[in-house]
Amino acid sequence: MSQTSKPINSFTWKHGAVLLMGLLVFVLLLLADKTNLDDEKGAALGGRAGDGEQTEVAKAEGSQNVGLMTDLMALLPADEAPEAIAQLRTALEAEQNADARVKLYHDVVEGYTSAGRTDLAAVYAAALAAEVPQVQNFVVAGALFRTAGALPHVLADTNLFRRLSNEAIHNDESALELDPKNEDAKLELGLALVESRIPGNSMNGIFKIREVAEQNPQNTEALYHLGKFSLDTNQDEKAGQRFKQILAINPDDVRAKYYLGITEQRLGHTAEYQRFMSEVATQTADPNLAAMAREALSKNP
Repeated sequence: MSQTSKPINSFTWKHGAVLLMGLLVFVLLLLADKTNLDDEKGAALGGRAGDGEQTEVAKAEGSQNVGLMTDLMALLPADEAPEAIAQLRTALEAEQNADARVKLYHDVVEGYTSAGRTDLAAVYAAALAAEVPQVQNFVVAGALFRTAGALPHVLADTNLFRRLSNEAIHNDESALELDPKNEDAKLELGLALVESRIPGNSMNGIFKIREVAEQNPQNTEALYHLGKFSLDTNQDEKAGQRFKQILAINPDDVRAKYYLGITEQRLGHTAEYQRFMSEVATQTADPNLAAMAREALSKNP
């Protein structure tokens, strides 16, 4: 029995040694392969070994960006914009330089806005904000989505209006996450909430705009919208105060003069009404308001 056990023990020890060496070689090879893989990823991007994880994050964000654009574009009417915009879009798809891409994004947004397609402009503005997450980019996207809500084809489609309204709110909130005190972002969020057609949002939106006016009493845009809200809800004296505040800051503000004229008429102040409307009717800065003022004077001299 003792003669049999010796060979078996010797064989077992040698076998274990071979297995241990094999395992060590396998581990070393595995580590070498992983290092080479990381180096290849880093070299391909002009980066360092180990940047592969960041690359995957960037790819994921890019995919989400493309998915958002594709999803929104599918909801909108066919793009019939000029050929120049189509060329810009093609150039954008091929461009790799970050600064050049930003310039192309701006050109596409401006082109669609000039063509009256603020909905398509908003999609590309949102894509830029996703690619370059800066406060101003989010604010511009939010404002364009909000403005697009007034387009006839959007007003006729409840689901489309809701989607664009939600996108406006989302972009404004993203801007405020980056800068909670930004007046433009807070004002745009307030307007987007008010115009969302959701009753619970309206008062919250007015509160947001009021915060802007309290934060900066010189913000005439916030004062203007607060004055309009008061006028629309028949709070004429409060509306008049807002428009007078604006004119105290900027005596040439044509919108404030026009709506202050409307307010004075409602309050029965005929002389003040005629004075403000006459000034608006003869100015050339805003032809549309001039025409409205002349019409108002013709109906209520």
